[in-house]
Amino acid sequence: MITNLEKVYKIALPTPFPVGPVNIYLLKGRGLTLIDSGPNTEEAWEALVKGFDRIGASMKDLHRVIITHGHSDHYGLAARIASKSGAEVWAHAADQKMVEDHPRELLRWVEFLRDFLPATGLAQPVVQGICDYIAARTGFAKAAPVSQALRGGECLVLDGFTLEVIHSPGHTPGSICLFEPSLRVLFSGDHLLKEITPNPVLQAFPDFFGERFQGLIHYRESLSRLQGLPAKLVLPGHGEEFQDLKGRIQEIDRHVNERKGRFLALLGKGEVTPLQAAEGLFPDLPRSQILLAIFEVIGHLDLLREEGLVEVVEKEGLLLVNLLQNHRHLAERI
Repeated sequence: MITNLEKVYKIALPTPFPVGPVNIYLLKGRGLTLIDSGPNTEEAWEALVKGFDRIGASMKDLHRVIITHGHSDHYGLAARIASKSGAEVWAHAADQKMVEDHPRELLRWVEFLRDFLPATGLAQPVVQGICDYIAARTGFAKAAPVSQALRGGECLVLDGFTLEVIHSPGHTPGSICLFEPSLRVLFSGDHLLKEITPNPVLQAFPDFFGERFQGLIHYRESLSRLQGLPAKLVLPGHGEEFQDLKGRIQEIDRHVNERKGRFLALLGKGEVTPLQAAEGLFPDLPRSQILLAIFEVIGHLDLLREEGLVEVVEKEGLLLVNLLQNHRHLAERI
């Protein structure tokens, strides 16, 4: 049980990912609601079953699993849970294909990465290794039919709980938070974590310079919409719960602005590819994390482009980032 909350239970499940355990939440009303499911591994399943037993809950009383976003550590076990319990699976419409069309949707994304990543400066063998690594791990989720596609703005009255659905795109296009107004509790998925910020995972697109989902821009807009929420407790998808919602949002905003500043300073030294920017901003990063670093760079690049501070050109198959001449004074002051 969460401190001072009746009938809300956290179950921590192991994951095979560097982020560590994932938190899922059981709401124990007249029927049961589960927020997220964990990855499709035997270790996670055993921990889930033990968690239900510890709480004194029966999976046959589970009515629904609500997915906060379409990543396998959050929806991977949903199909198995639904099969065992008869529960429905709910997810936001923008992430529905990730949940329903696994692994095809994941493999389509891998093919996008295979085509796009060389333009960031990554060598072909590195790109191949990244794509092979992701493609080999499709077993961490199973496809689950989505019974209810959420849009954001719904008020779900569920067996003694009320959950307001807040569409929070950024980490994925269909990320959601769930707010219980009587308890003043925000279930934040990966959108808000106590110690780290979610990666603005790059979504597939036909043209880098055309219309596309810009994760970090959407993420900051989503955060701003949470500023006035009267939440007294945030229950995240990873790590510890926390209370100061507004303070955490302000901390994230400072962090993003600080990284933007370091990016500008780096550009003051000359033109860079996204890979060179990642290596400059994260010099001690393990090579296993280079893909996430490039996603961060592209997210901050989108912010700088939106502010009219930089330009991106494509030359001989590479994306090249330049600080616009009339803004060089900004880099000199950092």
